[in-house]
Amino acid sequence: MANIAGSYDQNAAPNNFDQLEAGTYRAKIIQSEIIDVSDKAKGRCLNLTWQVETGPNDGKLIWQRLNMWAENMDNLDKVIAIANSQFASIREATGKVAPQNSEELHHIPCIIVVGPQKNNPQYNEVKSVKSVASAQGGPAPAQRQAPPVSRQSAPANNGGASAPWRKSA
Repeated sequence: MANIAGSYDQNAAPNNFDQLEAGTYRAKIIQSEIIDVSDKAKGRCLNLTWQVETGPNDGKLIWQRLNMWAENMDNLDKVIAIANSQFASIREATGKVAPQNSEELHHIPCIIVVGPQKNNPQYNEVKSVKSVASAQGGPAPAQRQAPPVSRQSAPANNGGASAPWRKSA
């Protein structure tokens, strides 16, 4: 027997880790990390933690695993294609088209659709991600980077020749 008197907070509220119900939610990514897929399947995946921002489920969490670097799985090409497609939706929804670090995706409100997993319907997963603006009928965020501007210019006198748009006499 262990004596635990006085070593805990008697007023602490119990954690509510009930599964997030199927539905549509405003949420944001609050954590991301690259982890091993599993002990059986090899490779790595991007693990995202979404937090609901509004309504009665405010603060609830749901996790999304993108098996973008999976190895040794059935239907490997399909698994990787699905993960890349899901990641493309997240990038579009956040307006971060080419992030260099997954933290660039954090704390940007999105609309997520949660529904039952295909192979384990007793568990829910993130089914789709959209920008808040596009879900409300507006344009998706536009934070695409413009291509770099060339700093090279033609010589001022065009190498001694006249300007090409001028007609010669």
